[in-house]
Amino acid sequence: MSATDLPASVFRPDGSIDVRKLIDVFDEAEHARRADQYFADRDLTQPDFFKPLGHIAHAEQMLYKLRAALQLLEPFPSAEVLDFGTGLGWLSRVLARLGMRVYACDIAASALRLSEAFTLKREPELADRISYHMLDGPKIPLPDNSIDRIFSYDALHHVPRYEPVLREMARVLRPGGLAVFVEPSDLHSQSQASQAEMRSFGVIENDVDIFALAEMGAAHGFIPGEVAVTLSKVPTLDFNTFRAEVARTRSGQMPDQPVIRQVFAAVDPNISNLRVFSLRYGEAPKDSRAIPHGETGVGTIAITALRRAPEGVVAELRVTNTGPYRWIASGTAPGSVNIGAMLRTADGSINRNWRRMPVPVEALSPGGSATCRLVLPDSPQTAGIAFDLVAEHICWFGADVEQGLS
Repeated sequence: MSATDLPASVFRPDGSIDVRKLIDVFDEAEHARRADQYFADRDLTQPDFFKPLGHIAHAEQMLYKLRAALQLLEPFPSAEVLDFGTGLGWLSRVLARLGMRVYACDIAASALRLSEAFTLKREPELADRISYHMLDGPKIPLPDNSIDRIFSYDALHHVPRYEPVLREMARVLRPGGLAVFVEPSDLHSQSQASQAEMRSFGVIENDVDIFALAEMGAAHGFIPGEVAVTLSKVPTLDFNTFRAEVARTRSGQMPDQPVIRQVFAAVDPNISNLRVFSLRYGEAPKDSRAIPHGETGVGTIAITALRRAPEGVVAELRVTNTGPYRWIASGTAPGSVNIGAMLRTADGSINRNWRRMPVPVEALSPGGSATCRLVLPDSPQTAGIAFDLVAEHICWFGADVEQGLS
């Protein structure tokens, strides 16, 4: 594919390619064929398979963008994540390595084939956490309300029309789910690099107007999330200036103008050219992931019996959800509600991280209660046991109760 293969109608009088005309001159099947051709001749040793560390010239910016996007993604273990426009699958492998279940989708069959082949050859331990799915135009081959997160890294701007894609994303996301995008700006198609890609391969290098996207998304239930303000370069200071900044920070003073200018000199290029942003599908359910740190009255725990027995210390407890938040079932995921057992020893000290024990119900809605029978280890040094409730990675409930043992 080269510029000579493109119809004259896609060119402006100055010789540049008009991306809107390029989109309109071919149907979706032809755009998909060109995307497939773009990947078809890759071999498994090329740097793009090893992103974000595939090329020394690109690693710094890729890691910066990935860090910002992960913050907006609000990831959690075992989250079901759609990698939209996976390409050669590097992002799917990163997400799987972080413990998520990944659905890698692309319009290019060659990209999916190569991505799966690379994973099986180089990182086979990730293979059972990634599945591969062929996009049919904008249609995502996944069930309704089946996905917690969507991550699209430098992919949306290759799509001919955004509205049908946003409609499909809304369909597959669960309520409260997030779609996170790393994209160029509304001037992307005019850049030299974009013009070169369109000339060489006939692929789409579309502009991304995030404000127009937010309006399109609103029609399908999306709420504007956040836009990351990222740095194009890490600001640096000499040692003496940094010493002064340490003193200023610790005294609570505002930064001096030269430091502010230096920071914004690193921010401004990305504000102009980079878009890392999120859209949320509907309101997130109020569950135990949303409990504000330090909020009280969200749960109680009562000791109905605590005694020594041959098998250990037997505790019978009753826990009640007294707040407005649905408790996520016990486990290790963020927001999972567990019983925290704390050991009081004969010298009066207490081990607050002694044991985590499950609440024996799948989930507990506001007003609900559950009875728990726990068997805990005993020793001559055990003087008593205290209990509290904890939403993992979120907060302790502050519902402490304690009883001694004779």
